[in-house]
This record gives sequence, structure tokens and C-alpha cells, in this order.
Amino acid sequence: MIKRICAIFLATLLCVTLGACADQKPDRPTAPTQPGKPILPGYTEHGPSANDYTAVYVTVFEDLAVLAAYPVQEYQGMEPECPPRELSGGAGILCGGVHEDEIPITRVMITGELVPRSMNGWFRDMAALVQIDGLEKVNTQYVTDMSYLFAGCKSLSLVRFDGWDVSNVTDMTAMFDECTALVTLPEWYIPASADGTNPT
Repeated sequence: MIKRICAIFLATLLCVTLGACADQKPDRPTAPTQPGKPILPGYTEHGPSANDYTAVYVTVFEDLAVLAAYPVQEYQGMEPECPPRELSGGAGILCGGVHEDEIPITRVMITGELVPRSMNGWFRDMAALVQIDGLEKVNTQYVTDMSYLFAGCKSLSLVRFDGWDVSNVTDMTAMFDECTALVTLPEWYIPASADGTNPT
């Protein structure tokens, strides 16, 4: 009996000391998940992500760039030309620019729902890009920055923005700069004024 009381006392003491008995709030709020892998807001398996609400990765297969919420290891049996990397501005999707000079990317595929916080320069200076598949899978409700998103996409003639929520976007600076082949711009697009700010 004494042993049992001692065991309960020690267990209680250990529980209180470690804080295991208290209701612990998670360090981060819940977020959308991809099959078999939880995606935490602003966090990747490699550490904090300053750019995205969910980490967005890009993998390049010759002239095809695949965007996903986790690295794409292989696609249709092809080996990636560039290693999967977290997307943070246009330089990420271009593998630092070297790949774009040698094999221009003509197509982008988005494989699942992405929930970014910033879309700054995602497709910037992709002059050979003619097609983006799955753009409607980007959940834009948390995005505040869309500056230079398509700037320099001279070959892109059609972009679908089905379901995009831009109510929180505060920066659309040069979003469609030099998009000379683009037929129409979305009705919600507000070009920046001469001082670089978006008119309200």
C-alpha cells in the first residue's frame, strides 16, 4: 500500500514538474494537410518559413516546374533538373536563374492546394512561360503581397484566377509588368500609382 502511495506521489510530482498534466496549447495553429504529411503554418521540416503560410516547394523537370506543398521527388519517371527547394520569390522557381538561361521553363503545374502568405515574384522574368495549370488551387485568402507576381512573363497570354480572394492583398506593384501577350487583366487588379503605392 505504501509503495502504491509513493508511486502515485512520484507520478504526480513528475507530471506537475514537466507540465504534462496541464492542458497544453499547440505552439502553432492547425492548418491544411497534404496526404500523409501535415503542413504547419509558416513552418517546414527544415525550420521556420518567413514567406509562406504553408511551405511551397518547386521542383524543375527540364522545361516543367512543379509547385507543391512538399517536395516532388519524381514526376512521370523524370529526374528533376533542379533539387526541390522552398519557393521564396521568383529566384526559387528559376533555380537561381541558371536553369532559366539554359532551359527556359514553358509550363508550371500546381499539384495541390497551396496556402501562401506572399506571392511576391513567384513567376517573375519567366519570359518563355506559356501555361500555368492548377492556379485555381492557390488559396489566396492570406496573401498580402502579389508584387511582381507575373512581371516579365512576356509569352503568357491567358491566366485564370478562378476563386481568388484578394481582399487582404495590399501590394500589387508591377504584378503584370511587361506581360505584353496577356489578353485581359482581372477586374480586381489595381495598378500601383506613380509613387509605388496602391491607390485605395
